Amino acid sequence: ELTWDAPIPPDGIWIGFGDDTCMDGIGLNDGGDFLVSIRFDTAHLQPIAGWLLTKVKFFPKSELGCGFILKIWTGANAANLILSQPLSGLIQNEWNEITLDTPVLIDNSDELWVGYAIENQLAGDYPAGIDSGPALAGFGDMISLDGITWEPMSIAYGLDYNWCLMAYVVPPDDGVVIHEPILLTQKPINNKNNELSRGYLEPAENPSFNFNGRAGLEGYNIYRNDELIVETGLETNYLDSGLDPGTYFYEVAARYLEGISARVGFPEIIFSPVTSPVINVDPLYVDEILDIYNMSTQYVTISNFGNGELTYDITVNFLSASPNPSKLNPEKYNPALCIDGLYTDGCSLGDGLVYWDFANVTASNIPCSGPIYDWYHDYTDQVHGLESGVSYEITVVAGYSDTYFDVWIDYNNDLYYDNSELILNDAFCDDANISYTFPVYIPASAATGESLLRFRTNWQATVEESCETYSYGNCCDFSVEMNGGINDDWLFVYPLSGTVAADSSDVVTLDFNSFDLEYGLYGAELLIASNDTVAPLIIVPVTLNVHPDHPEIFLYPDEFYFEMPGAVQDTQIMEIHCGGCGDLYYYMEITYGDSSYVAPLLHH
Repeated sequence: ELTWDAPIPPDGIWIGFGDDTCMDGIGLNDGGDFLVSIRFDTAHLQPIAGWLLTKVKFFPKSELGCGFILKIWTGANAANLILSQPLSGLIQNEWNEITLDTPVLIDNSDELWVGYAIENQLAGDYPAGIDSGPALAGFGDMISLDGITWEPMSIAYGLDYNWCLMAYVVPPDDGVVIHEPILLTQKPINNKNNELSRGYLEPAENPSFNFNGRAGLEGYNIYRNDELIVETGLETNYLDSGLDPGTYFYEVAARYLEGISARVGFPEIIFSPVTSPVINVDPLYVDEILDIYNMSTQYVTISNFGNGELTYDITVNFLSASPNPSKLNPEKYNPALCIDGLYTDGCSLGDGLVYWDFANVTASNIPCSGPIYDWYHDYTDQVHGLESGVSYEITVVAGYSDTYFDVWIDYNNDLYYDNSELILNDAFCDDANISYTFPVYIPASAATGESLLRFRTNWQATVEESCETYSYGNCCDFSVEMNGGINDDWLFVYPLSGTVAADSSDVVTLDFNSFDLEYGLYGAELLIASNDTVAPLIIVPVTLNVHPDHPEIFLYPDEFYFEMPGAVQDTQIMEIHCGGCGDLYYYMEITYGDSSYVAPLLHH
């Protein structure tokens, strides 16, 4: 949990909204009187509660002459007029600093409005100074044409600007006597059918005013490892949860309506939470019955009931046959693949792919750093499960614009990606940090087994060859397992590994195939190894019972033997069973010595 102190304003600050530079003026088309103000709500005033408002700065722009009266109000809709101070001797087209006749105590339980009245403005004059916008609607652009109702100028009149108006506040001074404000009367103004407009005046000679404060502390921005993770309210603490073990650097900055303060850092935090995955496998036994020349599918769900990440690997132990030996030998890959000299500058400016998603493999953050070269990554432990004759999509994000890339699969396993092995050629990412998706097709001729997959990028030019030297880009090698996982003809299991977040599940598919099998019972075991320390190995028995696709007769016993001395009788019983599928029809014929007696009996 992070905690900090609220920012302490310095002695004496100017507060306001909008730009610091006054660019133009606003006036009534037909002339007349109106009121302008900036508005501070209670959240704005909270950091300066108890301070004193002593001065106001504003930028009058009258060229034809008019009256200005400084005004201070409190309450919603400027309900309470507490100061009205006529002004004289103002310098037009300049910032004018006015000292209040009576300081005003900042009370953060109510709104504060700081502004002025324009009186006797002539048509064609635009006396109320504005910045270049856009307006902070409802705060920096409040206006009243009748002395009663206030509106945001940007919304009511489409004039998207803030008033050039600032208030100066200082910490409380024991020597200053604060009098209870006297409520004054704001006289109504008649501006029926009068409209506001911008003057488009000549630029002022000194339009800018650099002030050292901003109103409106909205809350705080929290940064973790230089990335914004949350925008909070005015509370001065934050609990960051769900973190992976690691080292973290936190910073906090005050967030105002007008901008963000400088960040303040916390000491380095090394987080090593105690987490433990809990594996659950359902079902714990898989039994399938098939006729010959049939297929079916069942599923095993691997769930994580713990609070840590669960990783698992599945080994299939065939009891009735031996699995095909794996053709994948990662030890041989890196020494023979072309890696050296692929790039001169690589990804130093952000070039290359930073995100990769294809089939079951997602590399969501490909960095520009590596043990050998920053631009190369050995991801051969990530295996794409692909099927020949099937179309897929590859989704990528490039870290730099104008990025081309190619993708190969080393079908012949000669550890060289030639152009006949391209599955995506001249793919192009026009912009950085934008997701692009490309269709790819795996040829039906792709052989079952394990291979390597590579992507390479190039900046502003197509990739012509898998080992050629380019200036900018990156390269990654992955693995491919074509046409499934371990397959001993009758059982096909996938995926064979995975990662499961807390309170999540993975589904493992078991495809059964009785083609070209003799009928009988087939057995296997799924050996599920995981990082669950309580149950690191779970064994799931799998059986396939194959029936023939026709009825089959079973006799017990399959012969009779009688030994009967003398004139006696004897009885024996034969059981006739139907195996396979379908109804069994049978006939029985009894032969006596040299003569034959046939008794056809139809049974069902």
